[in-house]
Amino acid sequence: MSSLRVLVDGQEVELPEDVHYLLRDGERLTVSPTPADAEPDRQLGFFVPILGRWFFHADNVPAARVLRIDGAAVRNVRQELPTGRVTEVALTTDVATRPVNPRRPADGDHTPAPPPPPPVHTAAPPRGAIRYVIGRVGTKADIPVDDPLVRARHATVRIDSKGRWWIAGELYVDGVRRMSATLTDGQVFVVGQTAVTVSPDLLPNAPGQTGPRPGVRELRSGELRRPTTETGLAVRLDHVTAVGDKGKVLLDDVSLDIAPGQVVAVVGPSGAGKSSLIKVLMGELTETSGKVHLGPGTDGRTDPQLRRRQVRYVPQGDEDLFKTLTVRETLSYAARLRAAADTLPREIDDRVGDVLRRLGLDQPADLPDRRVGNLSGGQRRRVSIGTELVGSPQLLLLDEPTSGLDPGKDRAIMADLRAVSVTYHCTVLIVTHSTEHLGLVDRVVVVAKGGRVHDAGPPETVLRTLGHATWADLMVELDREPATPENRPVTAGSTPPRSPLPARWDLAGLRTLLHRQFTLTSRRGLRSLAVLLAVPLICTGFAVVASPDGLRPGAEMGAVLAILVTVAALTGAALTYPDIVGDEKTLRRDFRVGVETAPMILAKALVYSGVCAVLAGVVTVAFALVRALPPMVYGVPPLAMLYGVVLLTMLASMGLGMFISAGSPSLERAVTWSTLLAVTQVALSGTLFRLGGVIGVATGVLPTRLGLAAVASYSDLNRHRRPALYEDWMWDSGVGRFWVLNIMAMLVFLVAVAGAVRLLHRRWTR
Repeated sequence: MSSLRVLVDGQEVELPEDVHYLLRDGERLTVSPTPADAEPDRQLGFFVPILGRWFFHADNVPAARVLRIDGAAVRNVRQELPTGRVTEVALTTDVATRPVNPRRPADGDHTPAPPPPPPVHTAAPPRGAIRYVIGRVGTKADIPVDDPLVRARHATVRIDSKGRWWIAGELYVDGVRRMSATLTDGQVFVVGQTAVTVSPDLLPNAPGQTGPRPGVRELRSGELRRPTTETGLAVRLDHVTAVGDKGKVLLDDVSLDIAPGQVVAVVGPSGAGKSSLIKVLMGELTETSGKVHLGPGTDGRTDPQLRRRQVRYVPQGDEDLFKTLTVRETLSYAARLRAAADTLPREIDDRVGDVLRRLGLDQPADLPDRRVGNLSGGQRRRVSIGTELVGSPQLLLLDEPTSGLDPGKDRAIMADLRAVSVTYHCTVLIVTHSTEHLGLVDRVVVVAKGGRVHDAGPPETVLRTLGHATWADLMVELDREPATPENRPVTAGSTPPRSPLPARWDLAGLRTLLHRQFTLTSRRGLRSLAVLLAVPLICTGFAVVASPDGLRPGAEMGAVLAILVTVAALTGAALTYPDIVGDEKTLRRDFRVGVETAPMILAKALVYSGVCAVLAGVVTVAFALVRALPPMVYGVPPLAMLYGVVLLTMLASMGLGMFISAGSPSLERAVTWSTLLAVTQVALSGTLFRLGGVIGVATGVLPTRLGLAAVASYSDLNRHRRPALYEDWMWDSGVGRFWVLNIMAMLVFLVAVAGAVRLLHRRWTR
């Protein structure tokens, strides 16, 4: 890699491939190979080579404001520098009056800035102040932010005579969601998933501004810049302990400090607590004591909704990908679910196209249009990573991204992740058993059994510190160490227990989920669709041969009716009981990025309701073509009556199938509960024996009993049955009873769907 030539105070300096620090001596600048630890106020930043390119890292926004690079204001805390010519670095005439808190390069110690003063909240902004709009890059926003979760008009800012920012709109301050805040220069707030530092340099037409606004630049494909104090999300764990079921210690007094933009590998033996560390960062495992800090200015606990926006997780393997979708479809659906509602289709296409190019998924030319199930293991792994990159994450967590891959492919994945950190300006945390390519990361965190962190530092120093020649020797030693006693006493800290988040009926993403579910259903294959139609048709044939009179009022009508409603009930439940549990890994991945369970369940319910409408029509028409129907009463044609009852019976059973699937941890459990539901519906439909007393009332919510009773009431079945047989109170004729039974069937469907929403949410948040 070529060296970097810089012009500092009129003197040209050639910098070899290493870290070089930019220091200030009064009104002069100097370049030093060592940081100014003794005088931190002198240090403005550092030059560092990363993957063949040179970057200048300003220590923070105040440091960047006193510098000019090639005559223009510093545009970002991390700024790429050209290598083919001399780069001029100089001080501006506007010298900062406050101390600068230096950041160290990736392999140094990260010293967090002191917390800013608390925000001041007031009732009204100043009158007559100019209003600035904070919005997404590419819109007409005055303060553009390159974040797909930021809306075109996300928030507004008014500035008073004291320079305070009066912000109105959805934002987070110190990890807490607010709809308004008053902040001073240097304080940090979050819009979407991006941390923004209050600074007059972000405003259009800032005084003394000669170049582009700091933090804002013309966006070209792949250049994702943010007006933020950080290039990624900082992570800090302070004495975190987490205890699992039966008192097992999963993390034991873990303290960890990860600087923004670092690539960190977490290694250790199986069961050491690596995955527990990931769950704590995602908020899925509650810390028993200690604190988890994500990003700037979060002295307290980060809001769970903000954590879902900022932290992105790529699970192990590729079971969370829909195999029948193409690569482009997979990334497009993911991008829509990770973007603001007003995002334009061309913006989605641009982000998807950029990720395809960055991850090498655009060659050969037909690769983006291949189905995921037809890809190799390495290609599917890249698609899984790309699913989160389309949302421009600030913190990317990966669980064993190279597991099961060939040595050449696992190195390629690790190199891709290194490039991802630079290109997308995000912090990357990798849990891995593979130690062959740890030289590609900035830091290695070694976790021993019992969730204890042995060491954390640059890969070349960790082995020396722990006294081992190779990573293999270290892993063998860690595997031999005894684990922490599972039931040892654990001192509880100040962290309050995290209660499950309440289910939110936020339908954001419903349109995308509907489109995806329709696509998945239509691609089940001709054989699957043929079976879907053939089974209810064959079972309808049983009702046809049961009696030549069909549903004409008579003694044998009950048997025919029982077969029809049973066909409807079993068909409806069979559609959905394996569906949610089968798609759970993918759905939970959507849930982790902020999609609620309500639109997930509703999308499936609406698509399968359409399927039920078609199947109910097939059953009704097939039966009506060869057998008689009861005479018309209540002003309802018998064909419409039969179709409506069959459809409502299917829908109610479909809802119960969704409820079973949402509450089942595995497909085997769902099959067991679905079988029990089927037997119950057949046995307690009301045709095999008399259902009286409490049992008769309790079974009044079963779809088969409601459907059978509705047709029986329509045709007055009690009057036409043989005298020796019993009568059922639900079969009594009457227009009111007929409509009540149909309404009850619809209520069973609605309650079951709502129950599935709450049950799935509870399983994922408890």
